[in-house]
Amino acid sequence: MKINVLHIIDSLLTGGAETIAVNTVNELNNTIAVNAYLCCTRKEGPLKQFVANKEKYLFLNKKKVIDSKALKLLASFIKEKEISILHAHTTSFFIAVLIKLRFPKIQIIWHNHTGANKELKGLRLIFIKCCSLFFRTNIHVNEGLNYWAEQKLFVSKNIVLNNFAKLADVVPYTVLRGNESQKIVCLAALRNEKDHINLLSAFKLVLKNAGNVSLHLVGTNYKNSYAKSLEQIIEDDNIAHKVFLYGNCTDVKHILAQASIGVLASKTEGLPIALLEYGLASLPVVVTNAGDCTKVVKNGETGLVVEKENSKELAEGIIQLLNQNQYAIQLGKNLNHHISIGYGVSSYLSQLITCYKSVL
Repeated sequence: MKINVLHIIDSLLTGGAETIAVNTVNELNNTIAVNAYLCCTRKEGPLKQFVANKEKYLFLNKKKVIDSKALKLLASFIKEKEISILHAHTTSFFIAVLIKLRFPKIQIIWHNHTGANKELKGLRLIFIKCCSLFFRTNIHVNEGLNYWAEQKLFVSKNIVLNNFAKLADVVPYTVLRGNESQKIVCLAALRNEKDHINLLSAFKLVLKNAGNVSLHLVGTNYKNSYAKSLEQIIEDDNIAHKVFLYGNCTDVKHILAQASIGVLASKTEGLPIALLEYGLASLPVVVTNAGDCTKVVKNGETGLVVEKENSKELAEGIIQLLNQNQYAIQLGKNLNHHISIGYGVSSYLSQLITCYKSVL
């Protein structure tokens, strides 16, 4: 008998956790062990088009923290589909807890993608700690998050599960702007922990050494104070002709095919899907020492690793790849090989299905 699992994610905007949720559901439905369903709680987005089986998809249109209408719809879906496991990604764990109060036998697995959770303090930490009393298992994308959960939460079982990535073949539509032959791409939602401010500081240093280069920021723009601060920096430093923002894009494979270098400047990380996608595209990369980035990128072998919040080091790494083309190409090839072997879908599914069986 197949295991019926409902994955819950708050949005289907382009992001690492969202991509993993959609890809996991699609891949699980190709196995003989699991019937996988997907629930989006708050906001649909570009990733909805990649949900392979829309009959196994539910949108709640949740409007507030405790939304009785959304809870009733979700409870009805769970009962109809005979769901036995709720696989809650990132912040969607709370609605899973509310559902468990109605269906005590249902099991919750919390999938923790967010490196910034290690910085939680005060009421936010107390809140997630209380909710963790209802979790059966935690899945973490790196050892640091796993250790944090063992120290801070009330879950008896914690496991580490490497992310996997796929570059979907969709109709290409995004053309990277600017006439420069060297294009640097950063796939990251405009959030503080991704530290685009550090990247912009580094890019200004790069421009002093290499004029034929442009920077392309691809990822969800939340139109908040952080995004506005980035836009202000770009305007004040008169680099709008060199730095371009694109927002949500789903043709990642096409975007990366136009790029020369992939970069991540994060202050905190889990295991960024963007980094795996760079590898699948054989891009040379410069990443900061955050989360599991150094597990994927071996400095000088599969890319360059620099210290976080250090714009000088980040600029030096980018300049090195720009100036040493053959070296950069080889690093990209090495990263592609490493990703293909170590972050494949088969191993991911095998470990995940074993986890499901263990909680039942």
